[in-house]
Amino acid sequence: MAIVSSTQVTVATTPTLLVRADSDGCRVVIHKVKAHQIYLGGSDVTTSNGFLFDHDGTVDIDLKANGELYACCATATETAYILIVGNR
Repeated sequence: MAIVSSTQVTVATTPTLLVRADSDGCRVVIHKVKAHQIYLGGSDVTTSNGFLFDHDGTVDIDLKANGELYACCATATETAYILIVGNR
């Protein structure tokens, strides 16, 4: 049976940890409202190297075992709404 949890993370202008997967990995669904752009990536994510998420909607990501997903904003802060499936 899949374990499901949810959280909200305030993304800042420096890399902000969104999710840390357990030893089995997990599926992550991220939702944000169109206020500010956020950039997704590893612990070194910046506005120059991150995956741009700039619209209303969701992004689905499968994290491998013990994987981590970070985000940052160019200015201000943004709330990321996160659904985690499979993390223990």
